[in-house]
Amino acid sequence: MTFYSIPENAYEEALQLFSSEYDGTYHIGKFGNEDFCEIRYKEGKIIFDRYLYYQVVAGRTFDHEFTRVRYEFKGDLNFNFEIHEQGIVDQIAKFIGFQDIRIGNSIFDRKFMIQATDEHKMQVMFADDKIQNKLLQLKDVNLYLLKERGIFHEPVSDETVMLYFLSENKIRHKDNWNELYILFQLLINRLNTLV
Repeated sequence: MTFYSIPENAYEEALQLFSSEYDGTYHIGKFGNEDFCEIRYKEGKIIFDRYLYYQVVAGRTFDHEFTRVRYEFKGDLNFNFEIHEQGIVDQIAKFIGFQDIRIGNSIFDRKFMIQATDEHKMQVMFADDKIQNKLLQLKDVNLYLLKERGIFHEPVSDETVMLYFLSENKIRHKDNWNELYILFQLLINRLNTLV
């Protein structure tokens, strides 16, 4: 996926264009929250936004922007997973014997560290070539299936799980949102076959 270099204020414009293309609902952020877009899909809504994380260290404020996509649905509460791109720490952990789940595609398995509560379900989930290819095109992938709360403590409704994508890549172009929407459609459809 190519991330286009366009002005900082283009986030809102790109998200509005993306929202209107898919008949979504665009929400203007209030009380310090960022603008976001909701698109109905199956029985739920996929939420697209950015999250600004603030931290104060030694009297200085630091902020960091994340691209975030979320979808809540009624799924298997005993199944959760995490996929992220391997870093040096992951490579060392694998070298000393830490196990992660293998999907069977050597390129995919080399790029990602995969953990899940059910290895078989995980392999079935990611046996889809379209899903593998979409994830391989992305940079800085952090993909989760969570219950109870999201990465930044977003609440998850009772009896549901949350499919959660997080990236440090800044999206400033509608086409990048489109790619994430297609990925989520593929993932949601696949998860529905596992319920």
